[in-house]
Amino acid sequence: MSAPTSAPACPADAIKINPDASVQDAVDAAQEGAVFCLKAGTYRLQQVIPKNGQSFYSDGRVVFIG
Repeated sequence: MSAPTSAPACPADAIKINPDASVQDAVDAAQEGAVFCLKAGTYRLQQVIPKNGQSFYSDGRVVFIG
């Protein structure tokens, strides 16, 4: 059995989002195809509707609640 692999690291040019920020505000402000880096933590009461081609990475454990 092989060891689990970790998710790829956030790209250097990704738009960084902290747990206390609105992910949707960042998505709305960015262009289609933008890349985001969710900083490790808990994101509360978030609803995210990405634009075409946007992608999300994390730099650690990310949890969405509510």
